[in-house]
Amino acid sequence: AIRLDDDADSLCQRAYTLAELKRFAEAFADVGRALSKVRDHRNCMSRAVYLAARVDDATEVVRVLSLVIEVDPNSGSAYNRRGWSYHRLGKPELAFPDYLAAAKLGDAWAELQVGKYYWGGTGIRQDREEALVWLEKSAAQGNKDAQVSRDQARKELGRKAE
Repeated sequence: AIRLDDDADSLCQRAYTLAELKRFAEAFADVGRALSKVRDHRNCMSRAVYLAARVDDATEVVRVLSLVIEVDPNSGSAYNRRGWSYHRLGKPELAFPDYLAAAKLGDAWAELQVGKYYWGGTGIRQDREEALVWLEKSAAQGNKDAQVSRDQARKELGRKAE
């Protein structure tokens, strides 16, 4: 039936079924096709973000999540997943803006990543003071990894740990 009428709703429904069967790559492909047809299909957009973490093709994740971000620039999860895919592709200079966008939306994991990128100068100019700002934000949200990184950063900068 889908071959005869591969509309976005049908593709998105099949993606759900494929995901339930743990056939994530096929499900993600269907979601990508659906979003290519109907960009603002909200169900497919959220399914794309969910499935992005479960597929290995980082290039395809970047393509599909770019469609999601184009429609919903407030999707911190989409920015995080696309940033991670850029990271996996060895493109930290492209990952950082996505992490920064998600961090500005208040995502604690993204704030940690921004702090780490600034600390190490990964894909951007190193700025340890700015790194500490982002690590503080993430730690304040209860992110345990950020709390450890913040304490280490404070120690290296000669500041008192909390």
